Amino acid sequence: MHGYLAEELLGMRIAKINKDEPSEVQQRFTQIVTQGFWLGEMEHRKKDGTSFPVYMSISLLKDVSDKPLGTLAIARTLRTKELEAQLQQAQKMEAIGALAGGIATTSIICWWELSAIATFSNKKSSRFSSI
Repeated sequence: MHGYLAEELLGMRIAKINKDEPSEVQQRFTQIVTQGFWLGEMEHRKKDGTSFPVYMSISLLKDVSDKPLGTLAIARTLRTKELEAQLQQAQKMEAIGALAGGIATTSIICWWELSAIATFSNKKSSRFSSI
């Protein structure tokens, strides 16, 4: 998902892959310490620098004496958001194509009607000119 090897991720600071503002990270950290968990969406950064949305579940790990040991974080990609954006773009392109097709059809029909009127007018004019 992130492009790192498992060994590279172990012990890595979250700031390396988290694209969010430090103030947001601090708010989440405070919630994890006080409530024991945090759930929500955030932006992550891949090893190559590109970003992508994830849904995170972060839990505080404690020892038997209730002393914090660390956190367990599970990230799931939000591929559905990317797919929704692609679908919306495809729908826009389809609507533009239908509109362009409608304009082209209307133009052809109008051209045919104008051509028929002009032809009829010319025939009518030539008939009257011979009278």
